[in-house]
Amino acid sequence: MEEFICKNCGILFKAYKLRGKDRVFCSFDCKSEFSHIFKECEFCGKTFKTLRCHNHRFCSQKCSNSKTMKERSLKTKKALCKCIQCGKIWYIKESEKRVREKHGKTIKFCSLECYKKNKERVTKCSFCGKNFNSKRTSTNFCSKDCYCKWKINKHLDNPGSWYENGYKVIYIGGGKGVKEHIKIMEDYIGRKIDVKNENVHHINKIRDDNRLENLKLMTKEEHSRLHRKKEIFEGKPLFGRDY
Repeated sequence: MEEFICKNCGILFKAYKLRGKDRVFCSFDCKSEFSHIFKECEFCGKTFKTLRCHNHRFCSQKCSNSKTMKERSLKTKKALCKCIQCGKIWYIKESEKRVREKHGKTIKFCSLECYKKNKERVTKCSFCGKNFNSKRTSTNFCSKDCYCKWKINKHLDNPGSWYENGYKVIYIGGGKGVKEHIKIMEDYIGRKIDVKNENVHHINKIRDDNRLENLKLMTKEEHSRLHRKKEIFEGKPLFGRDY
C-alpha cells in the first residue's frame, strides 16, 4: 500500500496501485467533481454542468438550434414591411416578399387583427338607419330582426310573408319564418312535423296553393317514390324539385 495525493481535494491517502498505475483521486466523488465543470450557456445564459473533456457551449439542444437559427437569420437579407392599418414596421425575408409579390400577394398587414379592422366599414342599416360596423360591402342590415321586418314591409300586398323558391313563408317573429303549408298541416294534426322524416305534398303541384284539401302529409320515402314515378314517366334521369 502506497501513499498518494488526491488531484481534486489535495489530501494524502493510502491505496494500492491500480494495474501498475498511481492513484489520482481519493474517492469516486472527487473523481466525479474533478471531471465535471460548470459553464454558462451562450444562448440563454443558464449555468449547466458538463464533462471537462467535452466542449459543450449550450445547455440543451433547443438552445443550440435557436442559436444556429439566429445566426442564419442575421445573414439572411431582410425586407422592410409597413402595416397600412396600425403603421407597425417589421422585417421579413427578402426572398419571401419577392415570391409573394410575384404571385400578386402584397404584404399589407402585420397581423390578422389589423386585417379584420381594415375590412370593417361603417354601414347604415337599410331599415332602422342605425350605423354599424360591417365586414362585407353587401351587408345592409344591422341585425336579423331588421332584415325580417324589412321583408315584411316589402310585401305590401300580403304583409308578414314572402316567397322562397315558390313556397309562401310566414314571419313568426324573433327573426324566424315558417313555410305556410307546413304551418297549416301542423295546426291541423296538432303536432310538430318531423322535417327529417316527413314531407307535406301539394296534390295539384302548385307550391303556393296551401288549401288544406290540397295538402297531404307523407313520409320522405313515400314522397320521393311519388315524384320518382313522375320523373320516370317524363324520362328524367334524376329527381326533380319537391312540390
